[in-house]
Amino acid sequence: MRELGALVAVLLVIVSGFAPFAVVGVASAAGNTTIVVAADGTGDHQTIQAGVDAATAGDTVEVQSGTYTEQVTVDTEITLVAPNGATLDGTGISGGTVGIDVTPSLGSGLTIEGFTVTGYTDGVTVGGSAGESYDDASEESISGGWTIRDLVSTGNAEDGLDIGAATGTGWTLRNVRATGNSDDGIEIGGFASGTVAWRLLESNASANDGYGIRVSSTSGSWELLDSTTSDNRDTGLYVSGTSGAWTIGHHNASANSFNGIDIAGGGGGDWTIHNTTASDNSDFGIGNGGGIAGNWNVRDSEASRNFDYGLYAPNAPDDFRVRNLTVRNNSKAGIVTSDTAGNWRIDDSTIEDNGGTSTTLAQVGIYAQGTTGTWVVNGSSITGNTEAGIDATNADITGDATDDWWGQSSGPASGQCVGNVDCTAPLTSDPGAPTTAGVQGTLTDASANLLSGIDVTVYRDDGSSFVQAATGTTKSDGTYSVDGLDASGGSADLKLEFAAGSAGYQSEWYDDAGSKAAATTVTVSAGATERNLDAQLAETPPAVVEGTVTNASGDALSGIDVAVYRDDDTGTFSTYDTVTTDATGDYSADVLPPAGESTATVEIQFSDPNSDYRTEWYENTTAQGSATRLSVASGGTGTADGVLERRYGYVAGTVRDADGTALSGIEVTVFRDEGSSFAQYDTATTDSNGDFDVAVEPTAAADDTVPVRVRFSDSSGDYETQWHDDADRDGATTVTLTRGVRTTLLGTALSETSSGGSSGGSSGGSSSDSEPATFSGRVTDGNGDPIAGITVSAFRDGGNGAFVGVASDDTDANGRYEVAVEPPDGEDSVTARLRFTDWNWTYAQRWYDARTEARAETFTVREGSGRVGLDTTMEENVVTVAGTARSVDGDALEDIRVWVYRRLDNGRYKALGQSVTYTDGSGRYDTTVVVPDGETSVDLKVRFDDPDDEYATVYWRNASTLRDAESTDALAGWDLPNVRVTMPEWDAVAAGYGGTVLNETSALEGIQVTVYRDDGTGTFREWTNRRTDANGYWETHARPPNGEQTVSVKIRYRDETGQYLEEWEFDESTRSTAKVTTVALGDFVPLYGTRLEPAPTARVSGVVFNESHDGLEDIDVTLYRKDGPGPSTEFATTTTDDVGYYTFDVPAPPGESTVETRLHFDDPTGEYAQAWYRDRHRWANATAMRNAVGSHDRHNFQTLREAGMLLDVWVQPLSTCQDPTDADSCTFPDREDTVTVDPNETVAVHYELWNGDDRVYRDYDVDDPATRTTMFGAGHEIAPGELRSKTETLTAPIVDGTYDYRANSTSDTRNGVVSNSTATYTIEVSGSVAQQARSPDGFSARISNSGSGEPVLLGGDDGVASTSGTTMQSLLLRTDGSNYTVNVTGNDSAPAGTAPLPLAPGGTAFGYFTVGHSIPDTAIANVTFRLRVDRGDLSGAGIQPTDVTVYRYVDGVPTPLPTAVVEETSTAHVYETTSPGLSVFAVGTADLMSPPTTENATPSLDRTTAGRTGTSVDTTGASSPGFTVVLTALALLVVAVRLSRRR
Repeated sequence: MRELGALVAVLLVIVSGFAPFAVVGVASAAGNTTIVVAADGTGDHQTIQAGVDAATAGDTVEVQSGTYTEQVTVDTEITLVAPNGATLDGTGISGGTVGIDVTPSLGSGLTIEGFTVTGYTDGVTVGGSAGESYDDASEESISGGWTIRDLVSTGNAEDGLDIGAATGTGWTLRNVRATGNSDDGIEIGGFASGTVAWRLLESNASANDGYGIRVSSTSGSWELLDSTTSDNRDTGLYVSGTSGAWTIGHHNASANSFNGIDIAGGGGGDWTIHNTTASDNSDFGIGNGGGIAGNWNVRDSEASRNFDYGLYAPNAPDDFRVRNLTVRNNSKAGIVTSDTAGNWRIDDSTIEDNGGTSTTLAQVGIYAQGTTGTWVVNGSSITGNTEAGIDATNADITGDATDDWWGQSSGPASGQCVGNVDCTAPLTSDPGAPTTAGVQGTLTDASANLLSGIDVTVYRDDGSSFVQAATGTTKSDGTYSVDGLDASGGSADLKLEFAAGSAGYQSEWYDDAGSKAAATTVTVSAGATERNLDAQLAETPPAVVEGTVTNASGDALSGIDVAVYRDDDTGTFSTYDTVTTDATGDYSADVLPPAGESTATVEIQFSDPNSDYRTEWYENTTAQGSATRLSVASGGTGTADGVLERRYGYVAGTVRDADGTALSGIEVTVFRDEGSSFAQYDTATTDSNGDFDVAVEPTAAADDTVPVRVRFSDSSGDYETQWHDDADRDGATTVTLTRGVRTTLLGTALSETSSGGSSGGSSGGSSSDSEPATFSGRVTDGNGDPIAGITVSAFRDGGNGAFVGVASDDTDANGRYEVAVEPPDGEDSVTARLRFTDWNWTYAQRWYDARTEARAETFTVREGSGRVGLDTTMEENVVTVAGTARSVDGDALEDIRVWVYRRLDNGRYKALGQSVTYTDGSGRYDTTVVVPDGETSVDLKVRFDDPDDEYATVYWRNASTLRDAESTDALAGWDLPNVRVTMPEWDAVAAGYGGTVLNETSALEGIQVTVYRDDGTGTFREWTNRRTDANGYWETHARPPNGEQTVSVKIRYRDETGQYLEEWEFDESTRSTAKVTTVALGDFVPLYGTRLEPAPTARVSGVVFNESHDGLEDIDVTLYRKDGPGPSTEFATTTTDDVGYYTFDVPAPPGESTVETRLHFDDPTGEYAQAWYRDRHRWANATAMRNAVGSHDRHNFQTLREAGMLLDVWVQPLSTCQDPTDADSCTFPDREDTVTVDPNETVAVHYELWNGDDRVYRDYDVDDPATRTTMFGAGHEIAPGELRSKTETLTAPIVDGTYDYRANSTSDTRNGVVSNSTATYTIEVSGSVAQQARSPDGFSARISNSGSGEPVLLGGDDGVASTSGTTMQSLLLRTDGSNYTVNVTGNDSAPAGTAPLPLAPGGTAFGYFTVGHSIPDTAIANVTFRLRVDRGDLSGAGIQPTDVTVYRYVDGVPTPLPTAVVEETSTAHVYETTSPGLSVFAVGTADLMSPPTTENATPSLDRTTAGRTGTSVDTTGASSPGFTVVLTALALLVVAVRLSRRR
């Protein structure tokens, strides 16, 4: 009907032109139609807009999965839905774009659902405008009423969603994710004023570059619930100009770069924020400095750890209330209510530990100075705030702060209650005191084995009976912990039940009771945890399933797998256990009933791992669905016997010749009936008696018979190939085999071939028609899902025991592969191993059935045959490290920090930040280490340290330093579950040090304190670093060297901000003069009152970029300062900000007024190569900067390249080198890649290949066609930071111009990771006498002011003119000196007016070149030509390269010129000849019908080999001896040319 309606509409448009009436009239009859959009053309339309345009009100436009590059305008109330998800991608659309633009007037009939919108200016707009639109007059009011849900809008250039102010009906956004947009996530309201109540539910607007959500100019009672606005670069939720009774609930607005929730003024309103977290923001958590109007309240929420304030509400004009709010650890005040005019109160809240960084505002819990309204703070905990709990200085009305907890029953301490406030009648206990209790314990079995996964149920006495209160489960170490038990009365009476509903263990009650009534009551105080509530559980007796497996003859079958499938009490039978029959065919399996059941119901499968017998189910069925089930009670026994039939039928016989002699080595190939045809199944070879025996399995499991046809062939070719009872397959007799029965073929006799050669049958060994052996299977991940793109490589044994890769195949979309491997020469079978590699390194490389080649399974398969079912499961390319940390007493240690170090290719160990983790409450941890691309294992060390510094740092296994720690080499995919340590307390194994650092007036925070320990040899090595806290305090420990009882240290104090001079203990300026502090094991030395002097500094700053000039964030920049003789030492490290900026303030060394520094740049992620300032690779040649104290060196910009083998090329005129004849004497002091030289001048070109990676590279190859460099290395070990270099020379072109050259390098590691790098360099030539141009029609040149005898070179690698296969490459002219022009054209045939070459029979002409010139021949001394002829043209004509001659036409007659081959390339032979003048030239074979007289060139005054010129990237220059050799004879000229080219 829809197609008919559309047709009628089109006809009306065409005939009457009255389109609006036609479209509306027809479409209105459509009703609720579903229109399908599919990008692949299988739907009604291929674009979403076409589907929307075809829809009328009430229709559904259903968009199939796919990516749609278009902008969609929705102007009708329809349902636009992508049921399986669809992506709108505007990346390729220019201009101000919108993914989905909804007409503002649409209402409740519109629903949009299921789309991902990315790459537009704005993702979705309703009344908005594409682009920045705060208070934009182009925004429109919208009607509202619509719904948008299950939508993602990400990666857009401005807003994720831009919604105008609604004035009609409230709208709804649900489950919308607006993240990663370059401006706001969701913008609501704007220029127009909205009046309706809208809802935004279950959504996420985080990680945007602007606001998460911006709400403005709306007076409706809107709701924002169950959503998140975190990690945005501006405020998480910004609300302005609102006056409605709106609500924010169950919301998270944390870790934003500005405020969490900013209510920026407005017209008031009774709004509420509840159950919300606004913590860890860079400014305040909730509030606004402009005065929040309205009678508002904040309850049941938290605003902690913000960089400024928790709740910021100064100048509020109206009433407000705060209830059950936690404001803790904010850097300034907890709650600010200063200068408020309304009445307000704070109840039941926690205001603790605020203050610490502010220098402009009191660091207090509640800052209420100057408030004028009535105010109350009751029932709250106000403790630990830096300067005061409440500061009410200048408050007009006395505040009521009675009934609060101040940390002690006596009330606030001195200075904690300040100003006009009544803090009497304090609470005598903490209202936030614990009201819950917990229980812990360990469960074991009768053998003391720890039990995991056992349920623990806790019952609590509610005053009348014990009722269930909570449940828990034991962990892998057998422990359980149940917290949060109600102890509001001060304690809780509890009873515990173990293993309720367990399948393997009988339930019991604590302590060894059989019922709740008999259980022991455990009383636990509020805030306490009762430990060691242990139990030993008795196992549930299993049901036993047993039986005997025989064959049809009653013979016992051993080694049969018996798989038990158990009903899990839902009717689903899952694999429970597999056992194997013994020598008498018997088996027995223990089966536990499901939890809470007393009977186990099972299905039994019998299978033969040797595949001789058919797989069957109990009893006597081939399908699980028809298996007989067996139910056995706990403790009882059930019997299930199996009788198995043979899996195969067999075809056997003897092959003889016509005389009856048995033939060995004959291939017998069986073809099985697959239903539609006979397909090759297996191949055997007759033995020395001519006998064969082939096993064949019926096609279907239910079949007992299988039809086959049999072919006999001789790989030596002595006997004809034939089929059983006929000569070909179609005429062959079909033989029906029966399972378990051997069918013998009689009378097989082969005839000798007439020629004694190959008969064309199946061949082996090295015969040209041998058939490969195949290996096939499927590759899946740990979930059983197929993996595409895995390379399966076959490594074949060449007969000497060495396995070499010979063939591979990549898995398809279903994870399947088939690798075909040819047998070695002379062999009829393949012995191979299989390796599986993911070149993206998401999965760990492995071998079939093993992780290493040494353990890989080896297969031997005959040619033409195959091994199937070689399935493998790939593991992620990581190593999992797990274990426990315990104290010496065996107690589990929580929150111990665990570091994993990975060995780099340079032998050093690097801590992996992404692998750092912490132990849980049971002391357990686990983390993963990513194996680097191309590697198959990692060498690891593990460190454990206590952030609270109670327990000593320990390395696995029991080492105290990284150097002494034991490493483990773990294969990719390994799980290391038992990396455990015992951590002693610091006091037991180390000496302690601590103290304070001050300036003249106050404590200094953030001072780096470095301890250098005597390692036992008198050498003081850096042991550890600490930073002073807010009170200037630091503390650390140092272990003695092995066997020592004392520790000797030197201590350095350094301010990395540069404000204070560095100092060593005591009052010394250098390490050598520093005092040695010796402390006995277990003692502590206080070092209080270290004072640092202010330091004059030089400031060093800059920006770090990538090669696209994007600023790089989080790059580690380390500054090295020279403090005296010797190398610079590390002074400080900082990290670049979000635009790549860094800065240091560096004090001068004692007695100095300047600072010498070097900078090192390192990307911790390894994506970019580390570098020293100005692209230096080593400290030794790092650029040193010298800056006076008081100066600011701002322009230290550094570009980092992606990690890998990196190629640099520098150039220098050879004439400027130390020895102008030796390129190796060049130093390239400025590392320039561009040089300006005279024509034909020699340039030194230096190549430096540097390993800017953390891998070792083995092979490298640098290729530069311009210099023909041979910088190559195979099997070399180039460690990180090492380099290889070489210097070559290049002769500059003679023609003026800028010539760009490119060098390329390819390097690879031992595991096949390839790194490619490119470097370009430029030679600028000036002073040439020739200007030339190449066009499609030929070549032209203008020569000006050339000197007498001065050589003029024209052309280059591109040549001056070409025919089909021949190119005139260059001309080198010597004239008497004048101004002239030269023009060259090429033709496949002789030009008009010129006779073709008179070729002898079999001769060939390769092309003709006409050289026009304005200079007379009498002024030409000679001309040297270079021409190249394609190799293919020569070989195709059967012509030897030396048979080619260049001819010059003189007076219409072709005259041969002396022609020599001077170079051979992969595609052409290059010839050189010299002519006394210019005219028409031909290239052809040497033999002509009438050999003419050879023409000789006039000797020149100077001789130079033609060089290469041009402007292409791969332009090449010749290495020639220059124009200084006087040649007096043609013979010497030719000799010189050849010697020059050989050099």
